[in-house]
Amino acid sequence: DWTMNVLGALNKDVMTPNIDAMAERGMLFTRNCVTTSVCWISRSTMVTSTYAAVHKHLTVAGEQLFNKTTPWLETLYPLLKSNGYYTGLIGKWHAPSPKEFTANAFDYKKGYFGKHWFPR
Repeated sequence: DWTMNVLGALNKDVMTPNIDAMAERGMLFTRNCVTTSVCWISRSTMVTSTYAAVHKHLTVAGEQLFNKTTPWLETLYPLLKSNGYYTGLIGKWHAPSPKEFTANAFDYKKGYFGKHWFPR
């Protein structure tokens, strides 16, 4: 879901040292695409490691992520946390946030469910 200019490896004004280190030690993919252009559906693909046709999270802000389509504890964020990673959500979430689910995924949470932009 990122543009390429949010990585320090590609933008000297951005500091992402851990991601940059991975790029230096491995590969940096500069030509990639998402399976869908809708943010939450695309994120669901990343979180579940399945295509939208499989995960069926086709409604932005729908509660599909927390149903039987994909068991929540088997998705990326809870798996990272349960394996000892300190996890956090900072930024736009655009999904329901049932505490019993997000507590299993994020040690720190500072998200918002608002607009994509704010008037100046």
